[in-house]
Amino acid sequence: MATSYPAGVVSTHAYSPHNRGMKTLNLIGRQVQKIRVSKGWSQKTLSEKLQLGGFDKSREAVGRIEARLVYIKDYELLFIARVLGVDWPELLPKIDPTKELIVVIEELLKPRRSTAPKWRRRKTKKAKKPRSIPRGRS
Repeated sequence: MATSYPAGVVSTHAYSPHNRGMKTLNLIGRQVQKIRVSKGWSQKTLSEKLQLGGFDKSREAVGRIEARLVYIKDYELLFIARVLGVDWPELLPKIDPTKELIVVIEELLKPRRSTAPKWRRRKTKKAKKPRSIPRGRS
């Protein structure tokens, strides 16, 4: 059952009603992906450059950062910014100063839509009905 909060209160719980149970654990993932793609780098290239810079992250770890599925520590933010060649504030999302902060935060916590083709998206399995015991057996 979804928890309802009074108007003007943002849930800081990792599970948001907007993202159907998916965790939104960092705010820099989208910007990291935009900057990486603008440089023409793959996730593997970024992970290799991070490793050369002294920060041991695999391609899968870069994917989890971009998908906002992991927390990012402050020193990790500095490593990522240096390898991407940007100042660390550029990794943070742009905030519209004319909007209320609570509205901005709610928008940032909404998950992005899947960019994968429909045929590649993970299908949810329906719950199986319990099997009944055949007659004549106990």
